[in-house]
Amino acid sequence: MIMHRAYLDPQAAERWFAENPDLNDQFDDTESGVKDMLKLLNPQRSFMLNLFVEELMCELHGH
Repeated sequence: MIMHRAYLDPQAAERWFAENPDLNDQFDDTESGVKDMLKLLNPQRSFMLNLFVEELMCELHGH
């Protein structure tokens, strides 16, 4: 399972959903779903993880 690619690649969440279809019912591609998925990948909310989430949300909302 992919653990840390999300730190570096803003497309990682989308790929993670595609590569883990059995979890698609558990998580969705909304902001809260992505945050829940990232908590699973790394439960310690590091600065890099928070930065990634912020950047991902900007990408998703077209900002």
